[in-house]
Amino acid sequence: ATCSLLLTFWVVVRRRSQVVRASQPLFLIMICIGTLVMGSAIITLTFDDEIYEQHALDIACMSTPWLGSIGFTIAFSALFAKTW
Repeated sequence: ATCSLLLTFWVVVRRRSQVVRASQPLFLIMICIGTLVMGSAIITLTFDDEIYEQHALDIACMSTPWLGSIGFTIAFSALFAKTW
């Protein structure tokens, strides 16, 4: 997650450089956001049943595949749009 945020910051700072412009900054940021959302799916797997209530665990369990799927869709839609 930290790597995604740092790379997003790097793209925003260097968006006027020739390399980043050739890579299209919008697509680079979309890939970083997608990997950030996919990475946040791991956080929901760390909830322990001794600490949290069952309702919170159910929500975390249901959000894991959603975050993974949405993150994958965001990241790969940028790649597919570039190759279209």
